[in-house]
Amino acid sequence: MDANTTFTDEQWNRLVQGVAEAFDDLTLKRGFQYERMGSVQQLAVSEERRLEAEVKEGDGVCRVDVALDFAGGGSCDCKDRKPCRHQAAALMKLARLRGRPVSALANASASAAKAKREADAAAGNPAADRADGGEAAPAASTDPTGSGRAGQTGTAAIEPPGSRAEAGRDNAAADGRQARTAAPRSDSSDAERADQTAAARPDFLSDDPSVGSAGDFAGGAPGKKPGVEEAALLAASGISTWNRRFEEAASSLNGRTRNPKFAELTLQLAFADMPPFKPGIEALYRLNAHLFVLRTLSAPTGAGLSSSGYFAHLAVSDTASGMAGLLAAPLPDRDDPQVRERLGETLHAVRRQMLTEGRESELFSTGYYGLLNGWAAPEAGFAARAGAQAGSGHAETAVEMPDLFALDHAVPADDPAASLDPVDPEQLRKLAEERRDFYESELQYLMDEERELGRALNRQAWLGANAWSRFCLGQDDQARALLGEAADKPYFSPKKLPDFLSPLARAGEWDRLTDWLETFGPLLERARANLTDYGQLWDRAIAHRPDAEARMWTTLQGMLPHASSLYEAKLLERSNWDGWMDYQLSTGAEPSSFKVADFAPIEKNAPHLLLPFYHQAAERLVEQRSRDGYKGAVRLLKRLEKLYRKMKREDRWEAFMESFNARYGRLRALQEELKKGKLML
Repeated sequence: MDANTTFTDEQWNRLVQGVAEAFDDLTLKRGFQYERMGSVQQLAVSEERRLEAEVKEGDGVCRVDVALDFAGGGSCDCKDRKPCRHQAAALMKLARLRGRPVSALANASASAAKAKREADAAAGNPAADRADGGEAAPAASTDPTGSGRAGQTGTAAIEPPGSRAEAGRDNAAADGRQARTAAPRSDSSDAERADQTAAARPDFLSDDPSVGSAGDFAGGAPGKKPGVEEAALLAASGISTWNRRFEEAASSLNGRTRNPKFAELTLQLAFADMPPFKPGIEALYRLNAHLFVLRTLSAPTGAGLSSSGYFAHLAVSDTASGMAGLLAAPLPDRDDPQVRERLGETLHAVRRQMLTEGRESELFSTGYYGLLNGWAAPEAGFAARAGAQAGSGHAETAVEMPDLFALDHAVPADDPAASLDPVDPEQLRKLAEERRDFYESELQYLMDEERELGRALNRQAWLGANAWSRFCLGQDDQARALLGEAADKPYFSPKKLPDFLSPLARAGEWDRLTDWLETFGPLLERARANLTDYGQLWDRAIAHRPDAEARMWTTLQGMLPHASSLYEAKLLERSNWDGWMDYQLSTGAEPSSFKVADFAPIEKNAPHLLLPFYHQAAERLVEQRSRDGYKGAVRLLKRLEKLYRKMKREDRWEAFMESFNARYGRLRALQEELKKGKLML
């Protein structure tokens, strides 16, 4: 592993947390001084993610060995038995080389202690946050269509910081009451939230409206329990009133540091006096509360800068994950007119937020597609009704939700689900008409937003949303053109788009899937995306359409060298030994970069293909004119000898060695290595 390779965000967060737990503040400060003085002389990272370094100490050198995934388990030649300043200096040097903030490591212990103090003081002392010099959070706008700037997205629901360690040991943290508990624990820090963000998703439809009272956090006594009349009035008032209510509830938190605790307390305050809504309205109310928190976290500070600190990113990640948890469950009472009205308002707000967020952000794009496909689209309502029917025991057969992409197309004969026929065809036709109307309306909304926003429009997000609606309408050529234009813009990432490919596979539209796999190949290559799922979808398409294999090879070849691993794997899977070897020779690959086991299938099925590979590599090593090169050449020659004997071509081997010795007989070091390897004739 090259020391200049960048950390992933997850690896970096884990390292910061590990350093905070293992090193004391004084050791980190001394390590920072060593790093700034240039005491770290050599640095290397192994494939096992172990950092090895040499740190100058006076006239001597201390050798350091630290596991990046367990910062407290390292070793050093110095006399300190605890994690020492030399290990800290080596870690900070690595962070500097990889473009990460060294200050995050130097201040890791102090930041963790500060976060613990904030947790202890969370019962109602906002001045404590300001005293620590954190970022101040301004009051959030009541306008749900305001243009914020988003941080990173994550994968977990909002929960008290102290519950994360317990969630790793026991899945009892899945109870949503933990997300609204009034007394957060004081024995955990905000930094602990980085590694365990997938612990649980809260039960967002609690039957107990009194759960989650946050009167203590607001600095006053809990208010009167809301009643049914208030719930009816608030449900009919629209989401603009909801947002004003959220702002008033969270006003006591103005000035607090933007961190996971701030996001958690804001949600608790928003839910503290929530009246007993009907389930559908309650789900939308909770979703809008999460959106309010995201807008608050991503809004610029008083200095005009967006909040981009480490803990602010954690807060955004947790809140976005909580929102994703809400959208993962069906929307209750979706056919209720009031629910549909509030749903339309929410979709409009999220659409506007997506179309005005920064180019580098993907936060509200994720929320838009999650809301669109999870709750708003007609097929989402069909899935909810089908699930309710199946759960009540009234369904005659097991209900299998037809995919939205299959509604307008005949089900392929080779699809095993075709014989189930679980849904009334008339119902499907009606649903298809609703879907067409829905996405045509969505296209019109996007066109209107383009005219209204003007220069404030995030063109890339608009192109992606337009492409998705046209894709759902079957207008594939127009959708491809829009995606191509979006990919040409800065900060393009497939993460900002919904999944175009998997639904086609589920629907059995193999010809269409093949076309879109070709389309997404260059887009994924340009974004340097992971290609594992992409390769599996090609396999599924080829299994049903064997003639698509030629198109797969053409697409993968156009994605080289980014797709080299996938390309090589596909060649080996299909026993294309000649193609695999031609690729290695054309790219100048070295045998030393492979394990011996990697060559086992070729040695068994086509050993003759390895001969030029080994011969050329051995010649290159000899030309290095070094002892190490000679040793490497001898190792390859021994492999060649084994191959020639396996192929029963000993005469060819002997002729080659005679020629080899004649050419390099004057290289004494090489002759010595040949003698050690018992290769002298």
